[in-house]
Amino acid sequence: MGKISTRKLYPKWVMPIPGRLLHIEGMMHRIRTIRENKGWSRRQLASAAETSESQIVKLERGERRLTVEWLNRLAKALDVLPAEIIEDENIPRGNQPLINEDVGMKRVVLAGQAAPGLWQPIMTEDPVHYVTVPSFVGFPPVQADFVVQISGPATNLVYPDGSHVLCANADGPVGPVRSGDHVVAERIDGEKLERRVAEYRVDEMGNEWLWPLSDHRDHKAPLPVDSGETRISGIVVAMADIRAVPRGTARQTHKVHGDGNL
Repeated sequence: MGKISTRKLYPKWVMPIPGRLLHIEGMMHRIRTIRENKGWSRRQLASAAETSESQIVKLERGERRLTVEWLNRLAKALDVLPAEIIEDENIPRGNQPLINEDVGMKRVVLAGQAAPGLWQPIMTEDPVHYVTVPSFVGFPPVQADFVVQISGPATNLVYPDGSHVLCANADGPVGPVRSGDHVVAERIDGEKLERRVAEYRVDEMGNEWLWPLSDHRDHKAPLPVDSGETRISGIVVAMADIRAVPRGTARQTHKVHGDGNL
């Protein structure tokens, strides 16, 4: 199990997750503009994104859906934030915070780590970790109720190892869960709990699946949702790649014991 990071997540380092909350599919985007500003051809972008030139043509023309996976892949290739690709006047550009500082900050529970096969004790005498996050995230804005830390490559197409995902309770105002949402799913075995982040999908037969967000060979297979064993506890609304937060601008948040007292 990796070390849990409890650094403060300032608004400028928090990226709202495109998807149901941002409705990016059908949104205008700036792929061609950013590519041309870099002086790149479509072939150069295709090479950097490890895809074909024809795929870039389709994406730029809107003939292929700009999914979360494509958004993150292109952002990495173009060396920009994912939000900078989306053509939306509500999303600031450049080095501006993705969420206005005026929204304020609040403390939420850092629930633990998320990784397939990583079983953690349900009951522990360890102190409860809290992390400070923006009070509202996303477009339209919603509140995060808890945070989990990604461990390993099981979500490497969207959420890097070590990043934090901010989640709203699945049974709260953001719910109910819909096909296409990125979710936190939990399984319990005795006194241990496994937590993973995946895309929730419902097929034509009504079967529910947890779809992988990874190109790692060990994490490509979708898993059926067994209502008797699997509980979807949260809907992902934002991500913070804490590896990018300068040490000088972050501080340790509070650790409290199980009674909730500081």
